[in-house]
Amino acid sequence: MALSATLNFAFGSIDALLDTGIQGLHARMLSAGWTLVEELSAVVGAQDRVYYSVGESGELALWLRATHDSATDRLHFRAYSCWIAGAPGTGYNVVGDILGNTCVQLVNGVMQGWIVADADGVTIVADIDGGTTYNKGFFGAVTPSLPPQRAFYGRLAGPATGVNQTGTTTLLFAAGTDFSDVEAGQQLWVVNQSITSGAGNVERVQVDSINIGARTIELDAALTEDYDALAIVAIDPQPVVLWGSSAGVLPATAVSLHHTDAYASTTVTRTSLADGIGLAALATEDYGHIHLSPNVFYDDTAGRQHVKGETPRVVRPFTGPLIALDDVIINTDTYRAFPDGAGFFCVLET
Repeated sequence: MALSATLNFAFGSIDALLDTGIQGLHARMLSAGWTLVEELSAVVGAQDRVYYSVGESGELALWLRATHDSATDRLHFRAYSCWIAGAPGTGYNVVGDILGNTCVQLVNGVMQGWIVADADGVTIVADIDGGTTYNKGFFGAVTPSLPPQRAFYGRLAGPATGVNQTGTTTLLFAAGTDFSDVEAGQQLWVVNQSITSGAGNVERVQVDSINIGARTIELDAALTEDYDALAIVAIDPQPVVLWGSSAGVLPATAVSLHHTDAYASTTVTRTSLADGIGLAALATEDYGHIHLSPNVFYDDTAGRQHVKGETPRVVRPFTGPLIALDDVIINTDTYRAFPDGAGFFCVLET
């Protein structure tokens, strides 16, 4: 799916940023491949919408909620492992909040805005005071950092005796599942996304053995939950990372749906090559050459740096002759540079 972008557009208000035709956030997300699952509120000043996407890979299941809080001039974002639409609907395993920790701080007035979306997520930057403060956030899924031999992905088959249920040790998969990238000892996540048994059912399991002919994986311990047909089983089936910053360095808050020991919201750590070796490590006057480095997100739970993925469309530049709103062109890609604390970050625009 190609990027869908609104660049350097003058919005008159937060309501305009949300709903100004094709330039607004709602239209941009739809054109980038997201589906509106439920509109919890269409009231101007209190818009509250839930969107769904299968991601750029077509193998994710992403629910992203955008909520306008006019009392604080904030646009809050939350993510879920599953959303069951209703009146109102119900979300499971939420990431984010409406306390300002996963928001973009805006103003009830004119602001220049940038919205860049694809099927994995949306980046929003807003110049709220004429060139001093660029509030920003990325909300969606990171690109998994997995070698091909570990990138197992499968969907469970329909109900059957002795499999996919609490107390059993066998996962039965749908016909056509490729087991070539899974092996004994590997850790997998099982994520239910059906209203039949329980959309909140999620757990981490370990592979004991594989029977390709029977389309089964035997686990080293019994399941603690029930799972329906089409439940996702993968190394990290929903690599959802939701992060944002009201000001200062992006991200001020980094929150993940998974971590290594339990299924819960957890703060993850961001780094990049630029951060790791120092911003001044490369030449600053190399004929205007700007070096860019992806953000890498990892979970440091219990001292184990479990790498979750990276954001190739939101990158950090090394020291260079950058000023606010510069364009950095790498091959055929154009990145826009925004101030970020003492440095910059760059967003892929085209």
